[in-house]
Amino acid sequence: MPFWCPPGRKSGKGYFVYAKGSKARPVNDGALAILKKYSLQPQSALKDEDLQLRMVSRFVNEAVLCLEETILNSPVSFGTRFPLCVSKLVSQ
Repeated sequence: MPFWCPPGRKSGKGYFVYAKGSKARPVNDGALAILKKYSLQPQSALKDEDLQLRMVSRFVNEAVLCLEETILNSPVSFGTRFPLCVSKLVSQ
């Protein structure tokens, strides 16, 4: 980020203003203005279904790795059952 601000402490300014002999570090208003100018808004929010799939995928990936490394004998041994509203991969 050298085009935003010169290196902080060496120049006395960066994201914070560094005054000699002072431990206070107020925010540099110039750096804050640059950050606001170039910041982007998120394109769109994720749907609930996408969030559910992302959360379940973490457990699935971990279970697969445990099976590959023979830490587990079967997927049921992992101790996580899939919610019935999301998937019926494991049922009892």
